[in-house]
Amino acid sequence: MKKKLLFSYLTEHVKRNVLQFDGKFYLQDVGIPQGGILSSLLCSIYYGHLEKHVIFPFLEKTLESGSCKENNDGQTNCDDKVSSSSYMLMRFIDDFLFISTSRKQADSFFSRLQRGFRGYNCYMNGKKFGANFDVEQLSGSSLNRVYVGEDAATSFLRWSGLLINCSTMEIQADYTKLIFFISILIDLIVIISIFDR
Repeated sequence: MKKKLLFSYLTEHVKRNVLQFDGKFYLQDVGIPQGGILSSLLCSIYYGHLEKHVIFPFLEKTLESGSCKENNDGQTNCDDKVSSSSYMLMRFIDDFLFISTSRKQADSFFSRLQRGFRGYNCYMNGKKFGANFDVEQLSGSSLNRVYVGEDAATSFLRWSGLLINCSTMEIQADYTKLIFFISILIDLIVIISIFDR
């Protein structure tokens, strides 16, 4: 496939997406079509650029220097060194999972995510993150968001349809939301059968 033809297809996908709503047609003029065949790929490329040029350099600075804060000019200031820390950052489309042996590095990373990435127009959704330790929000209130298992003792972090055991790092499928939707579906079936009588 020639470069010009490929670019033409990309332009068609991004700039000429038509939506139908309430019997009317609209030309989408902001963003990429959600659920479009290329949307996940384009989003992954975009976030990959953010990782390579902003996030990984920030994490490397935290390893070298300790906790880091970024000022309003985008300059990073770091203090005491994090000793023998290691970390892992994973991403599925726009969902990040960060694991670190250093609480200080995890705090710095969380703080960086809270501020967002203005140059990329990317900001953390405060309702969708989780941490297995208390974190200070920008508002100053402390937050610890984990899913506690049925045994009331095992804590899990949710990430991209998975539950990650905070103690053992074992991974399992997250059926908790599926069970919720199945119970709603059963309730609806019962209601419909009552009205059908």
